[in-house]
Amino acid sequence: MNMSEIGKRFEDINSYNSNMRKSMGDKLYFLEHLPDSPFLFVDFGCADGSMINELCAIFRNYEHQAQFIGYDCSDEMISLAKSKFYGEASDEVVFTSSWDEVAERLKTNKVGGKSVLILSSVIHEVYSYSKGQADIDEFWERVLESDFDYIVVRDMMLDPGLDKVYSSVYDRVQINNSKLVEKYQQEQFVNRWGTILTKKNLIHFLLKYRWKVNWDRELNENYFPIDTTEFYNKVKSSGNYDLNYWERFRVPFLDECFKRDFNIELDKDTHLKAIFKKHEKADITGNDAHVSI
Repeated sequence: MNMSEIGKRFEDINSYNSNMRKSMGDKLYFLEHLPDSPFLFVDFGCADGSMINELCAIFRNYEHQAQFIGYDCSDEMISLAKSKFYGEASDEVVFTSSWDEVAERLKTNKVGGKSVLILSSVIHEVYSYSKGQADIDEFWERVLESDFDYIVVRDMMLDPGLDKVYSSVYDRVQINNSKLVEKYQQEQFVNRWGTILTKKNLIHFLLKYRWKVNWDRELNENYFPIDTTEFYNKVKSSGNYDLNYWERFRVPFLDECFKRDFNIELDKDTHLKAIFKKHEKADITGNDAHVSI
C-alpha cells in the first residue's frame, strides 16, 4: 500500500496531532465492551502514538497484561511516536510503518490474548489518500483477512441518502453570513465538493471549517467516502465478523461549536462507533445478538 502522502501534507503536524488527541476518553469507548485481558492492540494509523500511550497507562495502572503495536504508513509519524513514547522501550510496545512486521507479531502474539484492531478516524483517510481502488482493496484485506479477534471503529460516517436531502435555508444563511468562516474556505469547498445545498455537504463543511491550520489537507479529505450501510455490508460480506456493538452519535464538543458559531443544531448523527467480533463457526444462525443498525 503506497499512501506515503499521509502525514506529509501538514502545515503544522503538532497542531494536527493535538486536535486528534481531543476526546481521547471517548475514543477508548471499546475498553468497556471487550472481555477480560490480555490483549494485543494494533492501532492502525497511530499518528504520534497518543492512543498507545494512553492504553499503556491504563493497563499499567490495572496491571493487566497487554501488547501494543502502533502502525502508520508515514515514517514521519512513526519517528514522532517513538520520540514521544513515555514508557520504557520494550518488545511489548512497537511502532512500525511495516505491515509485514504487524502480521508477524500477530502470529507470535507474546501475551497470547485476544487481538484488537483499532480503526480510529482512519477509514476516511485511507479512501482520501489511496492511489486507487487497489490500495483501498488492500486496506480492507488487511482489516478483514488478518484474523483479528475484534475490530473497533470510531469515525465520521453518515447514514445513506443525505446527498439527496436539501439542507435548511436557515443553516445555509447562518454559515454564509458568519464572520468566522473565511471567504476562501467557502469558495474552495464549493469548488471541491459542491454547494452546501445538500445536507451531506452542509455537514461536511461544518466538520471542516475549524481546520484553518492544515486547511488544504482537510479540505481535500473526503470525510464521508462510504455511508454506514456500505460500511456494515463491507464488513459482514467477508463472512469473518459479527456485529457486537453499534452506536450512531454526534460529538458534543462539535455540537457546541456549531451552536456557538452559527446557532445551528444538527439533527443527523455524524459519527459511528462499531465493534465487530470474529465470527464463531459454531453460530449457525448468522444473527447479531443484541445489536441493531
